[in-house]
Amino acid sequence: SLLLRREFPDLERSLISRSHEFYGPRKHYNASKHIWEIDGRRIEFGHMERVGTPQMPGDEGSYASAPYDLIAFDQLEQFPEYGYEFMLSRVRSASGRRVRIAASANPVGEHIDWIIKRWRAWLVDKTAKPGELLYYKRSDKGEDIQTTADDPDGLSRTFIPAGLKDNPFLGDDYRRTLNALPEPLRSALLDGDWQASLTDDAYQVIPRAWVRAA
Repeated sequence: SLLLRREFPDLERSLISRSHEFYGPRKHYNASKHIWEIDGRRIEFGHMERVGTPQMPGDEGSYASAPYDLIAFDQLEQFPEYGYEFMLSRVRSASGRRVRIAASANPVGEHIDWIIKRWRAWLVDKTAKPGELLYYKRSDKGEDIQTTADDPDGLSRTFIPAGLKDNPFLGDDYRRTLNALPEPLRSALLDGDWQASLTDDAYQVIPRAWVRAA
């Protein structure tokens, strides 16, 4: 398994520190390689600070030869689309084990545009229910299109929303804090509105549509 954050400092103070609380004794943890070897499982922590292109690979190239049966992104809104799509090629298993890619994300951040596009059926069109599986494939034109479960090229995809009320560790104090935020942060973080932060600010100099077109 591979757990990813965009930058190593965030990885160290979040996923790595929590893993020490969860697994306990560090005798099974290789601190230099950031890998747990425990109960016959290998859990690797990675980061991808500099994402490249097919022509000029960045940090994602360091995973080019490694297979993983599970790749999990934490804070996906911090990753550009190419970094995510490249890692799709790394999830595989020679033993026939189930392979998956999972991700958590907040509805605010630099790269939410492609996330909304990829999970549009759940986030915008509302034609898919939370947790419902839909199937997609790449067309001959390179477009991401919906298909059916019996399509041999189809890959399943789903989205499961989680709101403040779903987290038993966050109390009413945090709700009041989010409620006091300015828009669009308030709607995005408190209500889970993925389109809230896509609205241009009243004092914004360059419209978002111009940026996307560029």
